[in-house]
Amino acid sequence: MISQEVIKDTISAYFAANRAMDVEGFVAMFAQDAAIYNAGEVSPLVGLEAVRQVAIQSIIPFSKMEIEIKRMFTVGNGAAVFYSGAMTAKNGRSANVEGIDVFEINEQGKIQSIRFYIDLAAIVALF
Repeated sequence: MISQEVIKDTISAYFAANRAMDVEGFVAMFAQDAAIYNAGEVSPLVGLEAVRQVAIQSIIPFSKMEIEIKRMFTVGNGAAVFYSGAMTAKNGRSANVEGIDVFEINEQGKIQSIRFYIDLAAIVALF
């Protein structure tokens, strides 16, 4: 089992890449065979190219992301993270968002899987 510190560091770096709007930094947090659930109509999406596509679709339409971790609950090699903040689309519209992401972290400290739970209606309304 990996340490709680590694789990927290990995998840914190993932959120930092989101805030920095860094597609490659986002992708770098994932294992080669990572799985993303609830990221669209097809779930799971597997592998780094799929992760890159999710990053592009999740980051590129925005000019600003101010997302902060509010609570993190770690168990075993995973964690559930409650976050909130604001997102601003490139068209200037903003929305407050809240969500819970559930992570599994592998022995190399990479995200092996992630499940998104977020109110997509608030984000879709920006466009």
